[in-house]
Amino acid sequence: MGKLLLSAVALAFLMVPAAAQQTGGDSVEEVARKLNDPNAALSAVQFKFRYFEYEGDLPGANDQNSFDIEFQPIMPFDPFSFSTDEVTYKMILRPAIIAKFNQPTFDASTLDWDNADFGLADIAFDFDFAASYKTGFVWAFGANGTLPSGTNSDLTAGRWGIGPELVLGHVGKSVTIASLLAHQFDVGGWKGESTDITQINPIFAYLPGGGWSLNSSSVLLYNHNTDDWTIPLNAGVFKTVMIGGIPVKLGAEFNYFVKQPDAFGPDWQVSFNITPVLANPFASWITW
Repeated sequence: MGKLLLSAVALAFLMVPAAAQQTGGDSVEEVARKLNDPNAALSAVQFKFRYFEYEGDLPGANDQNSFDIEFQPIMPFDPFSFSTDEVTYKMILRPAIIAKFNQPTFDASTLDWDNADFGLADIAFDFDFAASYKTGFVWAFGANGTLPSGTNSDLTAGRWGIGPELVLGHVGKSVTIASLLAHQFDVGGWKGESTDITQINPIFAYLPGGGWSLNSSSVLLYNHNTDDWTIPLNAGVFKTVMIGGIPVKLGAEFNYFVKQPDAFGPDWQVSFNITPVLANPFASWITW
């Protein structure tokens, strides 16, 4: 676990050199617009510091809370020679690594709660082929999946998942609107029941200027096996600033869950986000 955390930190530092080359003297407003592009106009590393409160029918569910840190490199690759002045094609890899600090777990034999030891949860990822048009229209198609890499039995679902992903949207000067639709099929594992999950992610950002952005990006999940919805209402406020010559997007998000699994699920969640623009150290690895 320690080696994986050190590798993640090392990756962030590898992305620092030449970070400013991506922005090419862009204004803070233009950098903020690119950071709200669902097709990853800039490579970056997103850190989310998240606090959750829970509720549910299990005894004591309403008294539970947790804290975690999500680390997500956003790595676009531009290997295609058939990009034109009107459209740019790229590939985008976004793995998400989550460090859990006090994830609550329920023991059905004792009807009591415990907190899982510190560790890493399963890694989620998406890998897309994307197109961005000069008009602002964007689309992407690819795969999303889950790797059962949790460092202990309480932090992993123990299931492999893979499925298709589609993104459609428009990136304007002051408004970005898009939608992501994805599905994950269960492809095996050693723990629990199979999973079959659909994700719907409407994305909206309004940029009033000065590097500010007002965002809404609710991630709706439907578990087909248990017939459970998880539906949050999301709102966020962000500000892009320059720190040591590197653009950094700072902000906070709030989620209020209007629907969650009856037994146990999140009630509300707040996160503080830091997203520095950092060069993709692997960009030159894929050339066609």
